Amino acid sequence: MAPVEIAIVKALKDSGGELSMNDLVSKVQENSKTSVADVKSAVLPMISGECIQMTPDRKLRLHE
Repeated sequence: MAPVEIAIVKALKDSGGELSMNDLVSKVQENSKTSVADVKSAVLPMISGECIQMTPDRKLRLHE
């Protein structure tokens, strides 16, 4: 897993498992100097790979 993906998973775990995209970007950027584009571009493959799922209200959640 790439460092940005690890940071995304950690941010979701620390937040209770569900965040909006903007909140996720903010959480990841608190702990690293990752750009907004890097975080957003890492999310789509994680959704496709079934690591993250998008809820009906467009929040991101760790896949169980």
